Amino acid sequence: MDVGFVLNPFFPNYLFVKADLTAASAYGLRWLPGVRRIVETDNEPVIIPDSVIATLQQRLEPATKRVMHKHEWLFRPGQKVVITSGPFKGFEAVFQHGLNGDQRVQILVTCMSSALRLQVNVEQLELAPK
Repeated sequence: MDVGFVLNPFFPNYLFVKADLTAASAYGLRWLPGVRRIVETDNEPVIIPDSVIATLQQRLEPATKRVMHKHEWLFRPGQKVVITSGPFKGFEAVFQHGLNGDQRVQILVTCMSSALRLQVNVEQLELAPK
């Protein structure tokens, strides 16, 4: 879908985490979905000081206030959407609005001559064909 603008992450393909990498449970971090590798130097994880993270957060704060939630650039109130997964998969609905958080949205589904308000994850929707 052409949204008319380009979305660029601040640090593409990086996730900053605060973890005790010496703990046995930290071993699983390497095998989480989407993790390619942990950034290392001389076989040791690179440690970013808290002060550097705080500075990055402070400098990026004005830009994060302009970041749009996914539903804001995918759908507009009143647009017809199709539910792509879950018990209502295949049903057409009308997008109403986003909810608290950036993933939950409210839609209106007509089912058995009744209108149902549903809350779903934005990932479960796509624009209905015209």
